[in-house]
Amino acid sequence: MVVTNDQNLAERLRILRVHGAKPKYYHRVVGGNFRLDTLQAAVLNVKLGYLDRWTALRQQHAELYERLFRETGLVEKFSVRLPKAVYKTTGIAHYHIYNQFVIGVSDRDQLQAHLKAKGIGTEVYYPVPLHRQECFNGLGYHEGDFPEAERASRELLALPIYPELNEDQQHYVVQAVREWFRTLKVVSVVGARPQFIKCARCVMLELRQVAQEVLVPHWIALRRQHERRVLPASWAFPNRTIISPSGQVLTDTRLVRCSRKSKRFY
Repeated sequence: MVVTNDQNLAERLRILRVHGAKPKYYHRVVGGNFRLDTLQAAVLNVKLGYLDRWTALRQQHAELYERLFRETGLVEKFSVRLPKAVYKTTGIAHYHIYNQFVIGVSDRDQLQAHLKAKGIGTEVYYPVPLHRQECFNGLGYHEGDFPEAERASRELLALPIYPELNEDQQHYVVQAVREWFRTLKVVSVVGARPQFIKCARCVMLELRQVAQEVLVPHWIALRRQHERRVLPASWAFPNRTIISPSGQVLTDTRLVRCSRKSKRFY
């Protein structure tokens, strides 16, 4: 414990005890983690007996996340990057404790805002790579010196994972992520986000899905409205049986329109 009546010194000490950061994750000076007092240590001493069980639950939650992300196509279609447990096949029980479950996505900040609107808490670990922190300016590093670290700071997002998390909550999280990508995909089809278009086949698949989900129902509704209209006599074709796009049979008692160019009946 440090007691002082110097406000500047007190502020510096507060910064030093939290890794030299103010605001969070932005480090002015090199500090340390000096937040564990005697009372907290006593509580942790009791909680250590539950650690193995909590770790096993986190691992189960991580496996479910991975399965849901793959089953929903988020990994294959949208290149969502999942954490890799490199020691999982070695037989080590604590191959990964999943203190965080971190995914990699483009437009990370927009996805985070979407999840926040859905009531899902997330965190960025970490928004600034070490070589770009103020406390290490003297080392002389510049933007681009460590491209993978810089990419990670732009694209990584930690999703909720804790022992008490249940399956319904995980399904909700993955569904919210999928919802955001599906919205993004519709926008990408019209050209606003071309980075998500991989090839001509992908474009066609996206257009087909958009048509099935949005355009076809709207088009059928318009056709039905059109069929109920009273059209000019020049558009009437008596003694004809026509199948409309909506599947209705139009007989000579109905008025139908024929396009002169395409020779198709509407």
